[in-house]
Amino acid sequence: MMKKAFILLLDSGNTRLKCRVISTNSSPKTAEEAVIDNHTPEQLKIWLEKCLVQYGILQAAYGVSVASIDLQQKWESILQTVQPLSPVQIEWLNVEENSLGLKNLYHIHQLGKDRWYSLLGNFTYTEKKHTPFLSISFGTATTIDAVVNQQFIGGVILPGIKMMQQSLHQGTALLPEVGLPNQIDDFPKATQQAIEAGIVLAQSGAVLIQIQKIFQQYQQIPTLYVSGGAKQSMLSAIQEQYQQWSSYLSLPHMVLIERHSPVLDGIEAYIANRNCC
Repeated sequence: MMKKAFILLLDSGNTRLKCRVISTNSSPKTAEEAVIDNHTPEQLKIWLEKCLVQYGILQAAYGVSVASIDLQQKWESILQTVQPLSPVQIEWLNVEENSLGLKNLYHIHQLGKDRWYSLLGNFTYTEKKHTPFLSISFGTATTIDAVVNQQFIGGVILPGIKMMQQSLHQGTALLPEVGLPNQIDDFPKATQQAIEAGIVLAQSGAVLIQIQKIFQQYQQIPTLYVSGGAKQSMLSAIQEQYQQWSSYLSLPHMVLIERHSPVLDGIEAYIANRNCC
C-alpha cells in the first residue's frame, strides 16, 4: 500500500504566510489552507504537525517569497523540525520569461515572484486565454497587472490601503488614522470622511484607468481578478466607478471575480505542469 504523503505550497509575503497542503494519495487531490502571521511563526509548526497526522509524510515543498531572507530561513527551519528524519528543503521558485503559455514582457529581475505566480494562477483559471484580464491585489502594496493576448504587458504599483491610511496619520500633526467606509460621499464635508473617500477613489480610480487603457488600445473590457487582504473594501467602489463610466459609452458588462489564493494556484499549476513534462 502506498504511504500517505502531501506536498506543501508556500506564499511568503510581507505580513503573512499563506500555505496549502495537497494530498498525493486522493483523487481528486485534497487541499487544505492556512494563513500564518509573520509574527507568530510557531503556528506553522503546529499546523504542519496536524497535517503530518492527517496526510502522512511531507514529500516536497515549493514556495515564492517577497519577505526577508531571515524569514525564509525561519520557515525552512520549521520544516526541518517537524520532520527531522526525512527533512524537506523548500524549493523557492523564480520568475520566468514564459510559463504555462503566458509570456512575460516585464523586466524579469524586477518582477515580484508573488505577482508572477498570481498572474499564472489567474491565467490558468481563465477559460478563454485570449480574453484580456487585470490581476489586482490589494495587499501591503496594491498591484494592477495586465494580460492581453496571452502576454503580461506590464502593471502598476501603488501604496496599499493600510499604507495610505497610516501615511496621512503619521506624516501630519492633525489628520486622524481612518478606516474604510461602506459608502462614500461625492463631496465629503468632514476631514475623516474626506480621507476615507480619497483613499477609496485613489485605489479604485487606478483600476478604472487601467481598464480604460486596455479598452482604448485593444477595444476590449478586461476581466478583473481581485485578491488580497483588503479586497472586500474595494469591490463595490470598483463596480460603481465602472458602471458610471461605461453607462455613457454603452460598454459591455464587466466581469469581476474574487480570487482567494491566486499565488498558490499559480504555484500548483506550475509544479503540476513541470512534473508531468
